[in-house]
Amino acid sequence: MKKFAALLVLLSVLMCAACTKETAQEPDVNYTDNYIYANMNGTFFRFCVDNATASPLCPDPLCGHNDEGCPFFHMEGNPVFRGQYIYYLSGGSGYGGATRLCSFNLQTGRYKVMYTADGGTLSGMNAAGEDVYFNLNRFSEDGEVSFLLMKCHIKNNTITSLTDDGLPIPQNLIAARDGRLFWNTGSGEYYSTDRAYQNRIDGDRGYAERLSSGEYSFIVEPTGEVKGVPDSKLPAFRLLRKSRMTGETITVIPEMCSFPAIYQDSILYFRFQDTVPFIGYMKDGISGEQIAVTDKNGGKLYICDLDGKGERLLCDISDSGCTFTGAVGVSGKSGTGDYIGIELYTYDRDGEYVRRGKSALLLINIKTGENKIVRTD
Repeated sequence: MKKFAALLVLLSVLMCAACTKETAQEPDVNYTDNYIYANMNGTFFRFCVDNATASPLCPDPLCGHNDEGCPFFHMEGNPVFRGQYIYYLSGGSGYGGATRLCSFNLQTGRYKVMYTADGGTLSGMNAAGEDVYFNLNRFSEDGEVSFLLMKCHIKNNTITSLTDDGLPIPQNLIAARDGRLFWNTGSGEYYSTDRAYQNRIDGDRGYAERLSSGEYSFIVEPTGEVKGVPDSKLPAFRLLRKSRMTGETITVIPEMCSFPAIYQDSILYFRFQDTVPFIGYMKDGISGEQIAVTDKNGGKLYICDLDGKGERLLCDISDSGCTFTGAVGVSGKSGTGDYIGIELYTYDRDGEYVRRGKSALLLINIKTGENKIVRTD
């Protein structure tokens, strides 16, 4: 009888251990840390704002981060942060795209493959509520591609196909609000559905979280002009602000030369300058001619309020030898607290020429303008 009781206790312990191992993911909405996360130079880094240092997020100190043994190998698109979890696409295939939908726990360092593509690739991942949405891209023998819209439940890993047949263009989730999902297609159409991908409303446009703040959403719109100094010209854009409560739309920045960032109730952006920083010359590998390398964004970052007022110069990197990439932010999580990170191009001297080096991060305090360039090598 004692042996039987001991067996029951052991069985109970094993069952509890199994339950612990299979605990459903419960994102902690209050989770915060002092890191900026960015996919740069083929590696997923986290940058500590306390001491301005960079380290690979992969927890294996012996990993080279250059093959499928690394949980962040060949990341595609922008990862999604939900509490202490990151959801992202990674892996590789003969078609060059991602093959795995993954999650990573920032607190424990545990990595999980939630879904693996069978004979195709994955793209267009985003999360809403308790589901992650993505496209399964399937390729035919004659090279045609079709897109199945899928979702994966975060807690139980249930995979559901939302379209019965492959679609000719991908469907990308850009926002979720008030029980509605807002989509953008590969051909530029907008529509919304419910969470089951039913009750479609064509023309119902949503706005991405990264371009939203409070009741306002922001729209980047080309002006149709190309401006700047000779040999360093860029297309001009304006920034509109739309109230989701009233629908009122106003122009907050009439002219800028980049894709902006909305962070901490502020807008960060680049302006056209009368002169641009000169870095050096590159040699064209085919023609052999000299190509001037400049920071077409002017080397200066500006900040203003959400209504476009209170503009001020936040920082100037003209003398750093680095250039802005053309967008404010990083591919990852651009901000934490009063700090935001912006990817920079670096350059190495090669005789009389320069060549592109590894990307670096410009770490900026948006309140004080204090900044530092953090390198990853």
